[in-house]
Order: sequence, then structure tokens, then C-alpha cells
Amino acid sequence: AYTILNGAAAENPFPFASPVSVATAGLLMLGRSLIAEMGQSPVRINQLILGPIHTSTLHTPGRDSWLTGSDVGEIVAQLTTQSVKRSEIIRLTSRAEVPSVLADLAQ
Repeated sequence: AYTILNGAAAENPFPFASPVSVATAGLLMLGRSLIAEMGQSPVRINQLILGPIHTSTLHTPGRDSWLTGSDVGEIVAQLTTQSVKRSEIIRLTSRAEVPSVLADLAQ
């Protein structure tokens, strides 16, 4: 399985972020194209489109709703297991969504 990490700028314009938006939109389309090309292949292409992530390098504290590196890692780990049989495009904008995403992947 391959997992592509992307930011919300791939789908939503943000002021003064046009270079990032263009690059991430291209990466998003690459992932979608690979999913289409793989068809019924056992190779899975997963994409995570992520909202804000709180990291220890931020100079200001993040909001409680922001994702953490552990949240992202937990979902990536689940996507790479053999139990997930399909390619996925997952939009994850807040920590509150993590439990339902993990539950959906477990099915």
C-alpha cells in the first residue's frame, strides 16, 4: 500500500498559498489517477487530506481540535495493514473525526 499525505490546500484555496495549492492539487490528482489505473490490482493507493496539525515546532499552541502527529500516524498504520482491502481518499480536518475514520477502516 502507498499512502500520500496532503493538506487541505489541495482542495481549498487559502490566501497567499497559491504555490502550495497548485502543488498539492497536482499531488491529489496523481493519487486519483493512480487509483484509477490500479483498478482491481492488489496495490492500494491511499490519500489523506489533512487539516491543521499541531506540532511541537509551532511557536503558538494549536487548538484542541487540531490533529496531532499521533493521530495521523495511527491512521497511516491502519491504512498499511492487510485488513484494509481498498484504496481510500480520506479527508480529516479535526481530532474528533479520528475515531470514526479508524472504525470505518476496520470494516
